[in-house]
Amino acid sequence: MIDGIKPDIINTHSSSDSLGISMAAKLSRTRRNNKDQASFHPYQPFLPSRVIYDLLPDAVMTTGEEIRQRMIRLTGFRDSKIYAIPTGIDICRFNPDKVEPAFRSDSFAVGMVGVLRSWKGMFFLLRAIPDIVKHIPNAHFYIVGEGPQRENIEGM
Repeated sequence: MIDGIKPDIINTHSSSDSLGISMAAKLSRTRRNNKDQASFHPYQPFLPSRVIYDLLPDAVMTTGEEIRQRMIRLTGFRDSKIYAIPTGIDICRFNPDKVEPAFRSDSFAVGMVGVLRSWKGMFFLLRAIPDIVKHIPNAHFYIVGEGPQRENIEGM
């Protein structure tokens, strides 16, 4: 399939996706300058991560400079192949001036939005809620997303 499509960029969102597509791209007969890219994952300086995120892809894209710096600092991945490209928002479609507020203005809103994975810290927020409410009684809490930790989060 890669040989037929000949993509310039391949964007993946997990270690297993990154490994599979990077291997396929390296083994394919497509041009040698593919920009195989992988999004951030909590990298560990172990051999599998080095293969998936440093040796196989031609480039790795993160959604921010902090993540890029963390990858370099914590794992020793080559900085010359890691690029930070911040996530964009279509301000015509999501114009804050044209939206009705979803939160009450007389309360304090705390929230997290994202894929519900254990390393994203949702459990820290949930454990902190009783202490926060002691100091900010009008606080309201929101966790938005789907993912493998949804049932555990709902259970807490």
